[in-house]
Order: sequence, then C-alpha cells, then structure tokens
Amino acid sequence: MNKKYKFSTLLLGLGLLLLTGNAVASNTAAIIQSPVIAGAVVVDDYHEDKCTAQCYIKAAAAKAEAVAKAKKAAIKAKDEAAAKAKKAAIKAKDEAAAKAKKAAIKAKAEAAAKAKKAAIKAKAEAAAKAKKAAIKAKAEAAAKAKKAAIKAKAEAVAKAKKAAIKAKAEAVAKAKKAAKKAKAEAVAKAKAEAEVKKAAGTLIGVNGKVIIEENQVGAYLDYNITILDELLSITSFGVTNRASDYSASAEGRDGWMGEFLTKKEWNDGFKFDYLGSSPTTADLASFESLFGLDEEAVAWFWLSSENSDTALTKDDGTITNVFKLYDARAASQFVAFNGSTLVSQSVNVSEPSIIIILALGMTGLAIRRFKKKS
Repeated sequence: MNKKYKFSTLLLGLGLLLLTGNAVASNTAAIIQSPVIAGAVVVDDYHEDKCTAQCYIKAAAAKAEAVAKAKKAAIKAKDEAAAKAKKAAIKAKDEAAAKAKKAAIKAKAEAAAKAKKAAIKAKAEAAAKAKKAAIKAKAEAAAKAKKAAIKAKAEAVAKAKKAAIKAKAEAVAKAKKAAKKAKAEAVAKAKAEAEVKKAAGTLIGVNGKVIIEENQVGAYLDYNITILDELLSITSFGVTNRASDYSASAEGRDGWMGEFLTKKEWNDGFKFDYLGSSPTTADLASFESLFGLDEEAVAWFWLSSENSDTALTKDDGTITNVFKLYDARAASQFVAFNGSTLVSQSVNVSEPSIIIILALGMTGLAIRRFKKKS
C-alpha cells in the first residue's frame, strides 16, 4: 500500500481516539464533581453541618461507587470509542487501500499504455530507420555493383578490342603473307606456262599479267585473252601486224568496238569514243613507243561505253571468239590499257625518248579528259 495513504489512515485513527478519550475524561470529571446521592442523604456544602458520621460514610461510599461507575462507564466509552475509531480507521484504511489500489491499477494501466505506445513508436521509428538504412545500403551496393560492372565491361571490351585488333592484325599479316605467297606461286606458274606458250607463238605481257594467244581460224585470227592478275581490268588493247589491209572486229562483247589502223593513222591521232570521252590514239602514246619499230599496223579494240561492267578481268577466264582480225596471219605485238594507264606490253621498249613520248601522251590524255568533264 502507498505510504502516504497508510500515514493518513493512522492520523485519522489517532484523531478519533483522542476525541473519544477527551469526551470520556470530561464525563468522568463531571460525574466526580457532581453531588453524591446515596439513598435520602445528600452531602454538599449546604448540608455539611447537619450530616452525621454515618452520613459521611454513606456519602463517601456513594461517591466511590459513582466514581467507579463513572470510571467503568468512561472505560467502556473509551473502549467503544477506540473500537469505533479502530473500525473507522480500518474502514478508512481499507477504503484508502482500495482507492490506492484502484489508483495504482489505473496508474499502472496508464503507464503500461504509455510504455506500450512509446514502445510501438520506438519500434516504428527503429523500423523506419532500419528500412531507410537498408534502402541506402541497397542503393549504395547497387551503385557500387553498377560501377564495378561498367568498369568490368569497359575492361572486357577494351581487352576484347585489343585482342580483336591483334587477331585481325595477325590474320591480315597471315592472309597477306599467304596472298603474297599464292600470288608469287601463281605468277611463277603463269610465267612457266607463258614460257611454254611463248615457244608456240603466244604473245605475253612483259609484266606477266596478260596473255594474248593468236589462233589462226581459217582466214582470220582469233585473239584469246587471259588475264592473270585479279586486280587488273582492261578497257582497251591492241595487237599489231606487219600487213596493213586487214579488218578488225569485236563481236559479242557489249560496248566493245574494233578498228585496224596503220602506224601513220595511229600517230596522226585516230579519234574514238572511249569510256564516254573522245580521245585519239596519239593521246595515249606513239605507235613506236607501244609496239616497237618493226610493226606497221595494229588491230585496236576498246570499250566505248562508260559502263565498265564489260571490262576484261580475270573472272572472264580465257576470252575466245570475240576479238578478231580478218585476212591476217599471226605476226604481232600487243599492249593493254586500263583507261589511259598502260597495264601490259609484249615488247620491252626502253629507249629514253620513247618513254618520254609515252609519258607525255598519257599526260595529254588525262588533261583532255579533265577538260571534257569540266
């Protein structure tokens, strides 16, 4: 029980006891101080002179009896008052205890509710804080992982790129080496074959890139052309003959034309439609610089259209029964051009003056074409 309520109850009991005791004491004193009546004798100051000894004895006895009786009554009143005070104190104590208990229960319930509310609030705050910390940690971890992934990807890409560049370089070098080897082998083979054909009267370019074989078919020559270099394409070529009255023809090859020209006609500048322009043979080079000093005429074939799809290439294989020289016998040299560029030649002309003439002729053709396009 609450000490405050215990102390209040004790004070209440003591107060009741004192009040009761004072009342008993006051009654007792009043009884003792009042006149004593014993039978018919009354002893007081008024009758004192008339009272006998017996009267005094009776009066003293009555007084003693009255005192005893008053004392007994006082004790009884005191006991009853004490009992009543005790009962009141117990009742007050119980009521105070009940009230204190009720207050304590209420306070306990309020404290429990308050504590529960505070615990719920603290739990919610802790959960929110933990959630916020978890979200932050997750975001940081995600950012870190993303950064690491980007870095790893960049490193992997760089590594792969480096490896790819290295592999490509190695592959290119290997392919280049293989191509060079294959080309060397092909050139060697072509040269070997050319040597064999040369013995049979076949015309071969000095750089080993073109073979023109003259086949006598009745009254005409059929020029069979084989290109050995896959990077080479031919847009015009000429095959010479010592005679000067033959007829050249290009048959079955779209865009190609042919003409038989004498040395004079060549050097005077035969004009022809060539790849969309109109140069002359003299613009290319002099007759002598191309075919030597022993030839008198040339069967000249050219691609007149700007469409170069019908230019002669290695993919054509050996071209037969297209380029012909009628009423002629095999006795020739040849040259082949790509545009104005000399790409193959059967005769090796090394005189300085002829080389200069050839260079000047090619330069003139280039200038002429440039002016025409402008």
